[in-house]
Amino acid sequence: MKGYIYKVFIFLVVSTFFVSACKRKKDAEYAPSDGTVSETNDIQNQWDNALKISEDALDQNGQFDATVKTSAQGYLGCVKSIVKETIAEGNFIGRITIDFGTSYTNACFDGKIRRGKLIVKYTGKYRDDNTVIQIKTENYYVNNFRVEGRRTVTNTGNHVYSVVDAGLVGTGYTTLTTIDNKITTWKSTRTRTWTEGISTPTVLSDDEYLISGVADGTSSAGDVYSMTISSVTVKLLCYSAYLYMPVSGLVSITSPNGSRSVNYGNGSCDRNVQYTHTNGNTYDITL
Repeated sequence: MKGYIYKVFIFLVVSTFFVSACKRKKDAEYAPSDGTVSETNDIQNQWDNALKISEDALDQNGQFDATVKTSAQGYLGCVKSIVKETIAEGNFIGRITIDFGTSYTNACFDGKIRRGKLIVKYTGKYRDDNTVIQIKTENYYVNNFRVEGRRTVTNTGNHVYSVVDAGLVGTGYTTLTTIDNKITTWKSTRTRTWTEGISTPTVLSDDEYLISGVADGTSSAGDVYSMTISSVTVKLLCYSAYLYMPVSGLVSITSPNGSRSVNYGNGSCDRNVQYTHTNGNTYDITL
């Protein structure tokens, strides 16, 4: 009798595990598509990538710390040239132009092909209080996706940075245009608090930031959305591995189609998230 009960117990445990595993697999396979979530993730990734490229160029040219380095290629390995200039434009004292060329040739280390320019202007060093760094695109494409707009990063002191993504003119929206001319718009205001890696200024890969803020825009399908970003953590270690994704925290998106959210997980460098759809169900998906 005991042997029978034991076998039944083992059967129930294995069955429960199997059903649970199948449910997770089913959730991943049958999660409803959501263009707004995927497109906002894509445009955030592009601007975080542009910031990482710009920070690398600033670091290589002595605008991160006191050390001037010699490499012009940066961590992507596909930059045609980097030109540093002294300027006097308002409070901006310097400009770095990162030029990927005018035609697609070699893939970068992250497997993507770029062309066009990122133009970085600065009022001082990244780590100095009140420094403003502006990143602007010029005919900039990543795998034939055109990225237009600018990001302004302001060091407000105490290792806290204001990050504003906006259009090239006025306070308009940045845009991501696909090869079939579908356009996603994005505008955001966020606070970026430097939480880890402060004591190792010459090592960027151990830096971590806590991000909160808001965003809004329109998907390529015309879905007008607003977003709240709550205690999202990014690791530059992940960025160094070309994963421009937060590792934890939550974003909530609201539009006429309903509310949904993305939970980025527990700290791992991956693209796996928990996505809660407008139908109230939660799915394990990969962005």
